[in-house]
Amino acid sequence: APTASMMKAQAMITKAVETGKLTPADVAAQTFDAIRDGRFWIFTHAAFKPLFDARLEDMQQLANPRNAAGMK
Repeated sequence: APTASMMKAQAMITKAVETGKLTPADVAAQTFDAIRDGRFWIFTHAAFKPLFDARLEDMQQLANPRNAAGMK
């Protein structure tokens, strides 16, 4: 079953998609740019990068994942 953190993260993603700040064409353009530039990671929504950074930090410190979706 999804945790509260997972549901909050999904709600954030859904809101980002539904607000139309990035269209599918925008995401496709970013994807093709990344492929052309040889980049593996594609961050289509910059606002989510702090969540990824927090998860990486937890992994590097061998810590259990914090509630990254609840971070400010």
